[in-house]
Amino acid sequence: MLGLLPRGEGLREAIGEVLPEGVEGLVAIFEGVSDTEVDATAARTVGPFYQALLTGLMVRSLVRPDAMPTGADLAEAVRRVTEGEVLGPYGQGRGAAARAEDGA
Repeated sequence: MLGLLPRGEGLREAIGEVLPEGVEGLVAIFEGVSDTEVDATAARTVGPFYQALLTGLMVRSLVRPDAMPTGADLAEAVRRVTEGEVLGPYGQGRGAAARAEDGA
């Protein structure tokens, strides 16, 4: 289906109409609450994150099912990204955005 999206305007429109509900639902599922408890900010910010993560994992499972990350791997990845330690301890191997912030 993903491969058809660039050529299928009708498909894009149909998915685009339900996408907001989908991300709200993902937040509800991951947080263990009713979708009525998900506020607009959580749906707008966290929902697409969950959606991107799941979509990427689905594609990876189809292409390389033998190389799926574990839950612990994913948690470590999020921790390293949010703490600025992707390539090592903070300050080492920081990305271009962090260097630009520092004026480097």
